[in-house]
Amino acid sequence: MQRCVYAIPTTLLRSSEMIQLENYVQESKVTPADFLKKLQDAVCDTKKEIAKHLVDLGVSTFSMAPVKRNYAFERSDIPAGENYMVKIDYLFKDTTLPVDLKGESFRSILLKLVHQEPFIFLVPQTDYSGREEAKTWFPCRGPFDSQTFNNCRRGEKEFSAN
Repeated sequence: MQRCVYAIPTTLLRSSEMIQLENYVQESKVTPADFLKKLQDAVCDTKKEIAKHLVDLGVSTFSMAPVKRNYAFERSDIPAGENYMVKIDYLFKDTTLPVDLKGESFRSILLKLVHQEPFIFLVPQTDYSGREEAKTWFPCRGPFDSQTFNNCRRGEKEFSAN
């Protein structure tokens, strides 16, 4: 299992230049490889700084890549809307990065939540034709995965974390 963390660069990468390059890729005026190189160059400092933090925490195996994500939540330190971020994947057994981590080249990190403990969530109940009955929702307890979700939809509500 892997951890997934996003580092938000200090300098926003959705500049007019990047938008123009994205359009050039779609119009075949620029190759995707050239665009990716430009994007990698833009996040180089962020990747170096995050790598240093990971190594200091004892994380030896990790991967990083720029990705485009659309953020629309309440944190004021993360700009709302579509932007490029650095996605960091590393083993779940390794130490997690501090949630308040900031650096010279990145303004914050965003942890992708992974649910392993039992919790309550709501799933729509379906009729026998497979249509969802919009007003009939019930709680289900268990780790969230596709099997649990399917079992909950069939009415088997209780699961343990084991």
